[in-house]
Amino acid sequence: MGTAQLIAKHLENNVVFDQDMAFLRGQEARLQQAGNDGWGGAWRERYVMPAKSDRFVITFRKQLDAAAAALPWLSKPTLAQPLPRRVLLDRYGQHTRHCPTCSGALSTVEKLLKYSSYAQGLGAMATFACLAGSTPPALPFFIACTLGPLAFSASLLTTDVVGPVVGAVPTSVAAAPAIAAVLLTAVSAIVAAVAPAASRVLGCVLGSLLPLTTAICASKIARMLSTLRDRFIYTEEAKAIQDS
Repeated sequence: MGTAQLIAKHLENNVVFDQDMAFLRGQEARLQQAGNDGWGGAWRERYVMPAKSDRFVITFRKQLDAAAAALPWLSKPTLAQPLPRRVLLDRYGQHTRHCPTCSGALSTVEKLLKYSSYAQGLGAMATFACLAGSTPPALPFFIACTLGPLAFSASLLTTDVVGPVVGAVPTSVAAAPAIAAVLLTAVSAIVAAVAPAASRVLGCVLGSLLPLTTAICASKIARMLSTLRDRFIYTEEAKAIQDS
């Protein structure tokens, strides 16, 4: 199983584990409220064990009830207090920080979020600079506005948190900045060659569209990455509580 498939599998399993934690917490609360540990056969009323794999547990418990006289575990135990919801809903503390795959994926996501913020900021600045200028951008500007999105898309496409397996950032979305930059640059070159008289106005328009498109794509990608980052940190319920 590849890293991307493993990340996706862990994220799917986390949802199941979250539900189990909520169920176990409720069971602990019921046992705590009952005030007894179920000795003398009352434990059958507290648990349901219909599977064949539970026979060993049931047989062992019956033997323990019958033969454990005067041993320490015959005394009435004190159940630990149920864990607080803050601990139960801490997916990062329960799994991510201990899992090399998920912790590595989280680190990658946070790094890509930084790249996305850089792309948004630089794209916005370049757009305003182009619109404020009275002359069409020079060739180095178009080169920089083309190479920047190419590098940004490459940084996304070469990671394990982008693609159809994980589903956080689709491949098409990750490649959008590079595709848009190449297309706009090609259109600019064609306009400059075919209609030199119109290249002044169109140069300003296309020059501003290059960084603007990059900034818009980076903003959408950042939202997707932020959602993926939350899945490594919060449970579904914790995220809902945080957003409410």
